[in-house]
Amino acid sequence: MAIAIVGGRFDPIHIGHLIVAQDILEILKVNKVVFLLSHNPPHKPVFSSFEDRYNMIKLSIENFEKFEVWDIERKLNLEKSYTYLILIEILKFVKEEIFLVIGSDEFENFKNWYRYEDILKIVKLAVVQRPENPYSYSSDIVDRVIMIKNRIIQVSSSEIRKRIRKNMEFRFLVPYRVYEYIVEKKLYVH
Repeated sequence: MAIAIVGGRFDPIHIGHLIVAQDILEILKVNKVVFLLSHNPPHKPVFSSFEDRYNMIKLSIENFEKFEVWDIERKLNLEKSYTYLILIEILKFVKEEIFLVIGSDEFENFKNWYRYEDILKIVKLAVVQRPENPYSYSSDIVDRVIMIKNRIIQVSSSEIRKRIRKNMEFRFLVPYRVYEYIVEKKLYVH
């Protein structure tokens, strides 16, 4: 039994996140993929509320039992949501093997993460390819991680936010229920 945890802002979640999550499920042969929604990301801003981002993920994955969203970061309400601190809390209630999945762009800076060596001791690290960051690492930790050969989906949350601000179409970049939610709540218009 194993789970894969994919953390992020998901601001908003889009079809690329879901397709890569499906790849993770199949390639790592895990029982489920958990979207771990960032509450107070230490290095990046957020553009919509935690509640809105959480609701959009729930809408995206409803009726698919192999995907879940966790709001543990909000419940812990840490000043900064460092991955190591969150994983320590998760290990108190998760008994399955854990794969922590990060993007190749994040992996480039992984050695700067808070207690990165300890992260490698408590979970298995898996790295997915991102369009702007194909694999090309000489890092001394690359042999201690799993490099996933996932599909490369050319869509990003920042592109979606930009399209919304410019009043451009974005309905096919997100699940339709998320599209309706964004339009109804007037998210990302400013």
